[in-house]
Amino acid sequence: SYLVHRLGHTSALLWRLHGVHHVPQKVNVANNGVNHVLDIVLAQSLVQLTLALAGFSRSAVLVTGLFVVAQGYFVHANIDVRIGRLNHLLASPEQHRLHHSTDLSEAGHYGSDLSCWDHLF
Repeated sequence: SYLVHRLGHTSALLWRLHGVHHVPQKVNVANNGVNHVLDIVLAQSLVQLTLALAGFSRSAVLVTGLFVVAQGYFVHANIDVRIGRLNHLLASPEQHRLHHSTDLSEAGHYGSDLSCWDHLF
């Protein structure tokens, strides 16, 4: 989902889909559901299809999908929580608030679920 999310910010065509998610002024749990339907279909089908083609079991694909949904609500929760060293692995509400910032110097953090991709790329 990192690649699709990053492309959603850098491709004019994909931004037309993903940009809907960035319309609300403040990040909160309800914003997690503000999405263009095609953005969701594209992101989720690519992740799940990739896992299935890589030979992961249906259970693993399901658990991954559930993690993505739960993590989406967690990062959009407007709560002040510090996860310490886990910030290098998991995305947090703090990182995601920066991602939604209108200040381009703070923006970035494309790893909606796993922040480790931001450190690598």
